[in-house]
Amino acid sequence: MNKKALMPAFLLFFTIAVSASAEEHIFSFYLLIEGKSAKQAQLPDYGARSLKAFPLRVKEFTFSSPYYAYEGVSFIKQAGEEVLASLPEKRRSNAVYVAAAVYSYITSTVQDAPANYLITDNFHKTYKTGLYALKDKSGNLPEKCRAAVALLRSFTIPARIVYFEGRYAVEYYLKPLKGDSVWAVMDFTEDSPEEHTRPVEWQPVTAGELLNEELNSGEALLKTKEITEMYFIDKAEAVDFFTKIKEGAAVPANNEMPKGKFHLIRKTDYSIQTGVSVTSQAPCEIEFTMPFNDRDTFNPGAPYFRTYDFFVNPGGSALKIYYKRAHTRVNPPMDGRVYSLPVKFWTEPAQAF
Repeated sequence: MNKKALMPAFLLFFTIAVSASAEEHIFSFYLLIEGKSAKQAQLPDYGARSLKAFPLRVKEFTFSSPYYAYEGVSFIKQAGEEVLASLPEKRRSNAVYVAAAVYSYITSTVQDAPANYLITDNFHKTYKTGLYALKDKSGNLPEKCRAAVALLRSFTIPARIVYFEGRYAVEYYLKPLKGDSVWAVMDFTEDSPEEHTRPVEWQPVTAGELLNEELNSGEALLKTKEITEMYFIDKAEAVDFFTKIKEGAAVPANNEMPKGKFHLIRKTDYSIQTGVSVTSQAPCEIEFTMPFNDRDTFNPGAPYFRTYDFFVNPGGSALKIYYKRAHTRVNPPMDGRVYSLPVKFWTEPAQAF
């Protein structure tokens, strides 16, 4: 069972001129993050495909679940047979080779598709399931990730969708015969990743799907318009710049990620349209998953990526926004935690003067 706790933050309430709910409104979400980059992890030579080989905190990520269903699904079984057919017999029991074959299968058979945008009461439903991405032979990034998770789990390879380098990716678990296990990243956007990368930004703590933005109530259409990332070496300098941004006295600009430890200001510009049922009495609530990855806390040399300040700015848009405090969710014995901020949005008819 998930356990919830509340982390102190601050209360913010904007009351601005308003407009019709069907209009598009722009707002910005700012994060102040501390992190540490790391070299790309080396994959082991072998990975187990046996449930009994995995620790309890990992087994759940082999289960069939909504959007990643594979049990009793004949098409997933057929696709799995095609994946295995691409490998020599002796490599089919090795998760390292099977995962690589899954990646090749999806990139060769599932063509790129645009994102779907519509007003909805569930952001998860704006994407095809893994099954339908494979059937349709087309999918956008989250849909390709869903297809990969469904196939990997069908092969008893623990897998989950995570957020990595500001986008969705797949993590899969490799348990070698000797040495440390590793969560490897399967990224459908980069053929040649940089030598130094940030760690995964967040990971779910259940077998179910976690999105970067979850719609808890109401109806809305949400788009990511632009992401700006500004890095600092010195924490005091980063905090001072973040304070100036809150005061409207500074604007972040993109720069290069340094090696090793860093502080990052990330600005995400969103556009939102709320449904006609959304009012001040019944606002829509979107829960934003914020970066927080410290699953290797007890390893002094391990990379990490965690949010330690945030705020939401509606800019000059005719939008009302309300948020109070961040939430954190854990699910022992699962590793890590989910750190998120629920934000309420609504508009009201403009008043006549």
